[in-house]
Amino acid sequence: MRLLLVLFLFPSLLTAQPPSPPLSFVLVENDRGRPMRGPIVEDGMMMELLSAQGKHPWLVRQQFKVSASYPYGPEKPGDPVQWTMMGVPVKSGLRQYVQFELFTCYCEAQQVVVQRDGQVMRIRVPNDPLERKPLEDAALARSGGSASPEVFRFRPGTFSFAELAGEETYDALEGRLAEQGRRERAERK
Repeated sequence: MRLLLVLFLFPSLLTAQPPSPPLSFVLVENDRGRPMRGPIVEDGMMMELLSAQGKHPWLVRQQFKVSASYPYGPEKPGDPVQWTMMGVPVKSGLRQYVQFELFTCYCEAQQVVVQRDGQVMRIRVPNDPLERKPLEDAALARSGGSASPEVFRFRPGTFSFAELAGEETYDALEGRLAEQGRRERAERK
């Protein structure tokens, strides 16, 4: 019986594709790569409360519509979905950034919305695997096998992920973040 199971599963093991790495990014507030200041909040109510106290909170949300190929429930194709992204801290030297990850999902019209001090930045995220592949490949090449984050400057407007990733202003910082990620992976081994 075990032999039959092995014979049945072996071909699928040979053809299985590794999952694509998540697209990820950090946000900075100026051309010198200064990390975003202020607390990250979970909702608009906290944003208003902290703004009234003179702080500069920011909110990052991922928004999309459920695609027709979504096999689960209770959401239906076309339903709008939104959730707050909290991110994880990453360091480069003495500076600490927040990294946000975007996984491949059953999504259409996917975007990230960043709000701060009454300004809104929208980042359109590609859903098509052919559009995502060059972005994933660039992140993998930069970091030596494990995806590292892109660096985007916060500013009002609507931008595509590819457009922001193509900006060369932050190549050095992206390289430092990738190198830091390589060192941390080596230390864990």
